[in-house]
Amino acid sequence: MLLQMNSKHALLAAAISLWMGLGLGPAVVRAEDAAPPMTVVDFTSKPSGLTSSSAQVTTEAKPDPSSAATPCLWITIASGNEGYPGVKFAPPGGNWDLSKYGHIQMRVTNTSEKKSVISLRVDNPDDWKLNPWNAENLYLEPGASGDLKVYFGYSFGKPGWKLRPENISSIQVFTGKVAEGERSFRIEKIEAAGLPNEGPPINPANIRIVPKDGFMVGGAAEALKPDQLEGKGGATLNADVNKVKVELTSSKDSAGVIKPPKGRWDLRQGNEVVLKVRNNGSVPVTPKVALSSNGGPTSAVTSAAPIAPGATADVAVTFLPRNPTALGPSNAGAGKKVEALPDTGTKFTSDTISGIRITSVDNVAANLTIESARLETKIAQLPDWLGKRPPVPGDWVPTFTEEFDGKELDASLWHVKGPNYYDKRSAYSPNNLVLKDGTASLRYEKKKSFHNDDPKNKEFEYTTGYLSSYGKWVQRYGYFECRLKPPTAPGLWPAFWLMPDRGLKHAPEQWKRAATENGGMEFDIYEALTRWGPHRYNVAMHWDGYGKNHKAAGSTAIYVQPDKDGFLTCGLLWLPGEAVFYCNGIEVLRWKDERVSNVESNLLFTLPSGGWDNNALDDKQLPADFVLDYVRVWQRKDLASPVDGKQVAPEGSIAQ
Repeated sequence: MLLQMNSKHALLAAAISLWMGLGLGPAVVRAEDAAPPMTVVDFTSKPSGLTSSSAQVTTEAKPDPSSAATPCLWITIASGNEGYPGVKFAPPGGNWDLSKYGHIQMRVTNTSEKKSVISLRVDNPDDWKLNPWNAENLYLEPGASGDLKVYFGYSFGKPGWKLRPENISSIQVFTGKVAEGERSFRIEKIEAAGLPNEGPPINPANIRIVPKDGFMVGGAAEALKPDQLEGKGGATLNADVNKVKVELTSSKDSAGVIKPPKGRWDLRQGNEVVLKVRNNGSVPVTPKVALSSNGGPTSAVTSAAPIAPGATADVAVTFLPRNPTALGPSNAGAGKKVEALPDTGTKFTSDTISGIRITSVDNVAANLTIESARLETKIAQLPDWLGKRPPVPGDWVPTFTEEFDGKELDASLWHVKGPNYYDKRSAYSPNNLVLKDGTASLRYEKKKSFHNDDPKNKEFEYTTGYLSSYGKWVQRYGYFECRLKPPTAPGLWPAFWLMPDRGLKHAPEQWKRAATENGGMEFDIYEALTRWGPHRYNVAMHWDGYGKNHKAAGSTAIYVQPDKDGFLTCGLLWLPGEAVFYCNGIEVLRWKDERVSNVESNLLFTLPSGGWDNNALDDKQLPADFVLDYVRVWQRKDLASPVDGKQVAPEGSIAQ
């Protein structure tokens, strides 16, 4: 699974929450009811509860030279290897009770010669593995000052850990790794302010609108307002209640744009937008339409044929790219990211639609009416070979077939216990691998369990299922396929993936057997964050470990069409020097490179919570199931090797 090394900063880039668009933000509060701000940390002298994170960090309490009456804490950070150097403030009485307030605010000045990011974190005294804190970042130019606020219950602008303000155990201020030179900043005040249960101010651009019945234009859509319509290059747009009249000129820049009433449209529950377009003019017109998003546009799509005068036709704008993602070489240069080749893949993000752009082919002047624009879900047309053989010719033989038809799993192939490296809140339990009606479901639920059902292990509030063939079955090269149905509850992280397993002959330690160095590689065949909706997922490859040498290639914007039952059949064609990924018989990503793994690997199915771009769990939508219909693997005869197939695992061992 994708191991995000910079998750704290990745949260900054995450779209800030559907809860705002749905009116689920904080209750309205009146500023005049707030208690006066209270100083939390006094800088008249060095605070007694102050500690530095390492020897890199030095502190001094002294006034601001421009205002001798303002006591400050000056922090200097020398270069070094610490990831987040800074300071920690502990309360003199064991905890701060800030229940009369809604946030902590800090006035800070960047006294460095370089732009710096400064972070403020407010902690509860819970298990650190639960991330019991709220935090916010501020970027400051040299010499600049700013106010950094952490609202209780929010991190990086969106709902986070439900902080208990009556039991604040520490406040931390830090920056990022200082590789060379030094960083310094001055804290002028840290105080509690605001009203209980308040929240951060709402940025209108972060509001998300889910169209009623899927209609952005026509149907159940509300009457369009003038500020939702924009003409470019001489084009004019006029609202006719909830329809739109578009007049295009012959200019190559002529375009009409229909925008959301506020913020962005959230279209995660579909995979295409269908426009019904009427030609009001006197000559045939071929309209061309694309959707704009924060990530990038869709491919532009035209009507199937020119629309005759007075006629109406549909234009279906798919979220799928015109061409599947094809990745460039891994040796592009030290530290360089493996990029998608031009005109392949997409960066479109279906929850941040900023507009529907309408033009015409060959810049023909046109008089059109957009009678409707509606989000829909297109169902895949499955090829005959799917589930029966690999997608390419060859002398292929089936090597692994799991239909989940029995009452019990084949223990010679599968583990249902193992380690959880992926979130810090979920236990694995064999009881959460549910066999029913010819399927296996990894079930995520709010249920206390000891990890792996072992009272010697830690107890967690949530429980999930796990499935792995580590130490029991491996294969190098071949075609790997699973028909699966993802969960829809928020905050979950389902995945179908492969990891290297060199076997006991190589080493008894898991970290050596599964190392992604020396030819090994993690293959993420299907990896989703349920915040993205059911029609988008991630494909990735990771190699050279998960530390400073870590490298990755793939795409987080794989858009797909489900089958009629809502399932996705995801596959990996793994050949020497080449990896090709498929969904429902359609190629979605290809990488041809000598760094593609040459090490035998095992199967994994996991369902933790979290991930690098997810939303919060909602206990009311649990339990949730990640459903597996079958797992099938083939091998091309000329690629077979003695390592393929069942392995001998020590009695009583569990997956690692």
